Amino acid sequence: MLHGYKGKLLHINLSKESTETVAIPEEILRKYIGGRGLGSKLYWDLLPPDVNPLGPENVFMALTGPVSGTMVPGAGKHVIVTKSPATGAWLDAYSSGRVAPEMKFAGYDGILISGKARKPVYLVVEDDKVEFRDAGHLWGKGAFAAETYVRETFHPDCGSLAIGPAGENLVHFACVGSDYFRQAGRGGAGAVMGSKNLKLIAIKGSGGIRCANIKGVRDLVLKHYETYLDSAAGLAHRRYGTPLTLTVTHSAGM
Repeated sequence: MLHGYKGKLLHINLSKESTETVAIPEEILRKYIGGRGLGSKLYWDLLPPDVNPLGPENVFMALTGPVSGTMVPGAGKHVIVTKSPATGAWLDAYSSGRVAPEMKFAGYDGILISGKARKPVYLVVEDDKVEFRDAGHLWGKGAFAAETYVRETFHPDCGSLAIGPAGENLVHFACVGSDYFRQAGRGGAGAVMGSKNLKLIAIKGSGGIRCANIKGVRDLVLKHYETYLDSAAGLAHRRYGTPLTLTVTHSAGM
């Protein structure tokens, strides 16, 4: 298997309360690079054009890339891919936190969620163990409250994806929160989770990531980190975060 990858996806069917580990061929990982690349291939393969974004046949995907879980800057990013209830088309929304590294440490390059639970549930993934837990007492509460609960009852350092009342009520632009203050905000992925009666996904892993040349990675990271500290653009990005990009995205009509 390629360095940086686990070569496996975890498929969870909420309707059947079943799980399956799906191998990813190396040629697919080489051709469709990163979470967005892999997501585009899976979207094409799994979602016919007439799929209802809020129907059980839609697939909610949380995916990582080859540097996820390493010391490379930006390695805390994950991407959510699904069919958008806001546009009826492709959705890719990005966020940060512990989800991507914990997914890799648990042994997966991504998690696919299909079907619809009979009642509100949340998922707890710990390495190769998956639990379907009742979320009735969390339904109606905000994403922060749901994340706090799972950190107190499962693991304080788990990665988590959670929705609040907007997602539960299928608001077409509902976000998916992770680590409290990070949101995958584009396209209404929170409504897709809500349509599946899925309140939260929590994940914790005990494994690691293989690098082909760990010293080379470390040296490259430290070199660019020093440049970043002295960069005016880097300073502005640290101060303002994502809103710094709005002038660019607005001018492009995005």
